[in-house]
Amino acid sequence: MIEFARAPDAHCDCSSRELAAAIRSSKHSRDLERAHSKILASAHKHDRYLANLLIQMYGRCGDLISARAVFDSIHAPNVFSWTLLLAAYADAGYLLDAAAVFDAMPERCAVTWNTMLAAYSRCQGTRETAALLANMPEPDVVSWTTLLTAYASVGHFEQVKRVFDRMPCWNSQSWNVMIGACVKSENRDAAERIFCEMPFPDIVSWNHLLFANAQNGHFDKTKDVFKTMPLHDIASWTTMAGMYFQHANFVESKEVLDEMPEWNIVVWNSFFAANAKTRHCESIKRLFDSLPERDIFSWNSMLAAYAQTSQPRHAREIFESMPEHDTISWNTMIAAYSHHHSHLEDARSLFDQMPAWDIVSWNSMIAAYARNGRGDEALSFFAGIDHPGARSEATFVSALDACSDLTALGSGAAIHAQIAGGAGSNSTPLANALIHMYGKCGSLDRAIAVFQKMWRHNEISWSSMISALDQNGESARAVAMLPIISLEGGLANEITFTAILTACSHLGMIEPAFQCFVSLGQDYGVEHRMEHYSCIVDLLGRSGWLPEAEELILAMPYEPDPMTVASLLGACKLQGDAQCGGRAVRRHHKHMASSGPLVLASELAIDVSPRNCTRCTA
Repeated sequence: MIEFARAPDAHCDCSSRELAAAIRSSKHSRDLERAHSKILASAHKHDRYLANLLIQMYGRCGDLISARAVFDSIHAPNVFSWTLLLAAYADAGYLLDAAAVFDAMPERCAVTWNTMLAAYSRCQGTRETAALLANMPEPDVVSWTTLLTAYASVGHFEQVKRVFDRMPCWNSQSWNVMIGACVKSENRDAAERIFCEMPFPDIVSWNHLLFANAQNGHFDKTKDVFKTMPLHDIASWTTMAGMYFQHANFVESKEVLDEMPEWNIVVWNSFFAANAKTRHCESIKRLFDSLPERDIFSWNSMLAAYAQTSQPRHAREIFESMPEHDTISWNTMIAAYSHHHSHLEDARSLFDQMPAWDIVSWNSMIAAYARNGRGDEALSFFAGIDHPGARSEATFVSALDACSDLTALGSGAAIHAQIAGGAGSNSTPLANALIHMYGKCGSLDRAIAVFQKMWRHNEISWSSMISALDQNGESARAVAMLPIISLEGGLANEITFTAILTACSHLGMIEPAFQCFVSLGQDYGVEHRMEHYSCIVDLLGRSGWLPEAEELILAMPYEPDPMTVASLLGACKLQGDAQCGGRAVRRHHKHMASSGPLVLASELAIDVSPRNCTRCTA
């Protein structure tokens, strides 16, 4: 966050300094509004310094409407005013608004350029970051490091290395980003080599090297690095203990923690938070029970460990044992229930018992109902948020998902209108949710319009657009999207290829489907998933190639799921081949627990009794 709003001039009276102090001490928008009102009622209502400070603080509170209103009230905004407004939009993730401010600026300073670079970098806009840096009059080490960070955040290790080698000079952050990129790509040797080249390693550099060895299970090397370090911080100790913990060496992990010179609740909480997502909940619980001191963070971390590993019953036991609950405790317990359809009423009961709700509470319930096919209740909760300004990006995404499931075009369009009227209209996740919703609701033109307005498309954007085209009778256009993704330098993931293969299946395009199936591994580095094989089985079956579909099911590296078996049986029904259907039932009867395959088998008059299914055919 920018910190260059100048202090009041020496001739400013005490009242001006008091107003500045009131602005800085504000924690919420309401506090700022009170300070703002005092300024407007004083002789300093046209003070540009105070206005700049208000823009900065409104931005920190996320109140962009007020920040913009203050900026618009300044008679002659200076470069600081412009840059503070730019930072407010950038920090909130509203990239198009930030870019519009940047383009409109009459003059720019180095901080302005670096703020815009950081905005692109945070949104993983590597091309935009690189292009802006190329146009920068005098990029400094901060500018180059920002580009370095952008490539590191998306895992482009080779690009990180190229940029690092091009840099005219480096600072500690540059070196640490480079070492961190090596660690992220699990290239321990490169991390160690760059660390050795670094003139003055700091604690961050040492911790990167320590983690690089720990994540690869190099116990002896990790211990050597730890002993060599000039000093240790909480991250160092928790990395050491975590290395043993991740490899189920719980005794050694506890010994490391016991050796710490200052074993306190902060250290425990840091270690706990780092390891709570593992599957070793019972071992974490034993460590937790041995603690001489616990605070609300410790309890919430233990609660989250069970919640994140889908153990709602154990999570509830922890919840009931807690000496006190804060909003995080309630929200974590609601989230634990929300992932299980059978516990939705428990989640609702907890929600009703909460002494106070925050936006996370509302989002958890809306997402829970939307995720479990209860869209009407999700939209009811959405409408029940009493302060529309409290709705976050996640709120709108969950509500749009509910509209998709209900094919409620009217409700979805109304939510779109609310989004379009706010600063979040440039959000990539919201745009993706809108494309998905309009596609499911049969409004292809609107889905395309949203897609075309996006400043950047990620894997979900492409996948959603391809699915929308396929669902609305434009399967040929859906298949044609794959080369466009490559031409635009976009990224495709396993979901993208599932959408492409599904479209190929609907068109009966065998050769393009097989080309796509091969290229997803060879050209895109995407692992073949069960869904991809299922699409090919469906395509072969629809095209009358039943023997080939049977062979693929037998040859694929996965046990067929009910959907794949249902695709084969559906093709057998379509082709009138009861013999092939009988073989499928006998070979894959254990994957026919769901109703789809059983119904198809009965329609083919195939005996699905256990006695018949245990007889295997060649």
